[in-house]
Amino acid sequence: MFSKQNVNAALWHLSAAATFVLSLSLSQAVMACESNLSKEQIAVADKYLSENRSAMAYGYMYWLAKEGSGGAYRYMANMLEQGYGVEKSQFLAREANWMGSQYYDPEAMYRAAMDFYARGFDKDGDYLAIGAKNCGHIGATMLLYTRNKAAGNTGEAKSLLESALASNLPQAKFELANAYDKGELGFQQDRDRAFEWYYQAAKDKVPEAMSSIAYYFVRGFNGVQDDRAAVYWYHQAAMLGHPESMTAYGWMVMNGKGAQKNIDEAKFYLTKAAKLGDASASTFLAQLPK
Repeated sequence: MFSKQNVNAALWHLSAAATFVLSLSLSQAVMACESNLSKEQIAVADKYLSENRSAMAYGYMYWLAKEGSGGAYRYMANMLEQGYGVEKSQFLAREANWMGSQYYDPEAMYRAAMDFYARGFDKDGDYLAIGAKNCGHIGATMLLYTRNKAAGNTGEAKSLLESALASNLPQAKFELANAYDKGELGFQQDRDRAFEWYYQAAKDKVPEAMSSIAYYFVRGFNGVQDDRAAVYWYHQAAMLGHPESMTAYGWMVMNGKGAQKNIDEAKFYLTKAAKLGDASASTFLAQLPK
């Protein structure tokens, strides 16, 4: 296993080669949009990892990074995040992602942008997020959407959402449903349209959308109050790990709402939700018969 000191020295050595890229304009970055890491090269490193030869995988990616592969930097970042053959280090992973972003790997740009935002460097985050978005990274598009929406930049947020919808992104369908549900982004509140888009997102396995459909059935917002349908959708979201849906589903089967009462089933899901920090789940667990 590589020591932290060795990895640190290697990354700082590589960073000297990456620094010159900072002088290029964002328009030039958009032209690049290249990970410079082939599927075949990834397969070689993956094979090393599968054979428990992680040092070979890291060394191979280090060599590719020296040749200017942004994707190799990102691969190294993944290894550092997970501790595959190197000592786990979020700091060094962050450095590797940053260097990958300087060679225009879209995923590295996206990850570095999130890190800059988290540390309060919004301009740097915007620079990289916009670059990743212009390279077609849908996650970066949604990241910018969320930030613009929170900042009250409705026009820009709406434009970004439309771009994500054009790429058929499930999370964008959920966000559009929310906009119709709450009357945001210049849309009038329209719960029929909201339900339609929640359903589209739910078909794409977005658990928050499934939970929203269930809530619509509980409250009858779509014109139909149906506890059986609510139980079904809460269960679907709960099976995907959505804590609030685990709690709602657990409460419904605990009380026989929309389904036959099942204390064991209720306890199972309420316990899972409580472990994930849902306070209501803990309250309901205390109400279960001993």
